[in-house]
Amino acid sequence: MKTVFAHTIGRADLIGGVIRCELNSMVPCDSDSELPVSMATHALILPVDGFLRAFATLEELVRKLTEAKVIGPLQERVEYKAEDEAVHEAVSSGAIKPPTSPNFI
Repeated sequence: MKTVFAHTIGRADLIGGVIRCELNSMVPCDSDSELPVSMATHALILPVDGFLRAFATLEELVRKLTEAKVIGPLQERVEYKAEDEAVHEAVSSGAIKPPTSPNFI
């Protein structure tokens, strides 16, 4: 079995009836800031049913980690940036509607 390391999933899309997840790794930046940047290094392609099974497996792992107190409840893990909070409040109040995809209607 081949192992692929990724720091996170950078993006996930439904394309042509399959889910495409970009696996991102932190790589050194070429600029003077010296901060690493997240860059797609691999892609994981799954049929929708396979993606849903994978999601259920990961949800179960999160539940076990939460019960073992390795991680806190979801609301403690979510961090909003100031601009994200403003958008969140606008969506919650109904002032704006979040974007929707015709793929999921």
